[in-house]
Amino acid sequence: MQRIAIDVAGFGLLVLAVLTGWLPGPGGIPLFLVGLGVLAMNYEWAERLLKNFDKKRRQLTDKYLMTSPRVSFFVDIAGIIILVVAAYGGLTLNTLWQQGLCLGGGLLALVVLISNQKRFERLLKRLKR
Repeated sequence: MQRIAIDVAGFGLLVLAVLTGWLPGPGGIPLFLVGLGVLAMNYEWAERLLKNFDKKRRQLTDKYLMTSPRVSFFVDIAGIIILVVAAYGGLTLNTLWQQGLCLGGGLLALVVLISNQKRFERLLKRLKR
């Protein structure tokens, strides 16, 4: 029974990701990844897809965000500015599509800020000294 519930939830999230992917805001990709995460409890193919996604994400992060400390700093500052503007816009704008756009932009900026893992490693090394 538990396996069936996990399958229904996981595949339901995948279908919902396809249906909401075209809408403004965080629709398709985050829901797809959550659905894969749920399905990974029962299926090895879903776990392999998630691991492959994480591997590609790390490669892209190292290639584009960590080329130099200046690029990393610029990306962090841009991410923080976008996050602040998105939060302000989400609270002050009235229409649903504008709020969805702000939410999507804010989540994208948050993902970029979180994905810069080497920054966290350098910060931890400095704090341990």
